[in-house]
Amino acid sequence: MKVVMLRNLAPGEFIQGTIFTCALSDSYPNIAALGMLITARCDTAQDKAEVYNYIPLVPVESWIAKDGLEIVAKRAAANEMGSMKKAIADAGMDDVIIELISFDEILRELKKGTSKPEKSIAARFEKALTSYNLAKHIINQENRLLKSSLEYLSSNDGIYKSVIKELINNGIAEFHYIQKSYSGEETRGYVALMREIRFISSSLGKKIAIGLDVNEFDAEKDSYAPGLNHVRFSKDQDFAMPLSCISSPLIELVMQRFANLFSRIGVEDIPKEWIVEAHSWVKVMQEDTK
Repeated sequence: MKVVMLRNLAPGEFIQGTIFTCALSDSYPNIAALGMLITARCDTAQDKAEVYNYIPLVPVESWIAKDGLEIVAKRAAANEMGSMKKAIADAGMDDVIIELISFDEILRELKKGTSKPEKSIAARFEKALTSYNLAKHIINQENRLLKSSLEYLSSNDGIYKSVIKELINNGIAEFHYIQKSYSGEETRGYVALMREIRFISSSLGKKIAIGLDVNEFDAEKDSYAPGLNHVRFSKDQDFAMPLSCISSPLIELVMQRFANLFSRIGVEDIPKEWIVEAHSWVKVMQEDTK
């Protein structure tokens, strides 16, 4: 096991890359989240900012049971859609029909076939449809049971392994995997929720930098710009404090990925016809040399 790249903080130090307790996440309201400070180092060190920004970190187990599950289900649904379109094509129909009439109507039509190949096609479509419907149910379900979520992931083990590999290798744009929150911690890791930007006032940040218990926070919270102070004390985390700091060059990688996520520019794709034409350019150039 390598990488990790954490360092201890000096007393009162609270800079970009600092991991601290008592953060919150709207996406994971029942989880005791950590925070990772993303405000520029010069802004915190030189008192240039009145508001600090952070990204929530949630345990990877929580991520697997929610966002990971949804990614797996979406990919499974896409796979099953492909299988249904293949069955429709094998039946001699245009797969555009799947966008015009219901799946159940298509299945009823396929089941009218009496030959062995036709029955096989209908069975393939029905099996894919059942799996597709289950995947869509998982995606749209609000209150999921952990046991059923894990069973679904286990039944789609190949997709799960692909997704978790992408996560750990930081190949999923919206998330960044971090191995530990402090050196020596026994954990499977955390996931930074790159799209969820949270806020705390600089005055609260300075208190967290030296340690802040729930009683002190409750007594003074009105002085910390309440609308900006995205913190949550709980029975699991009743003392807000820094744990460690992500060191260079890992913090630069995290910030680069964060910046890239919000600076992507969407432009229209070059027409496919142009690409098809480009396939023949070498032959055309060869002809031109004759």
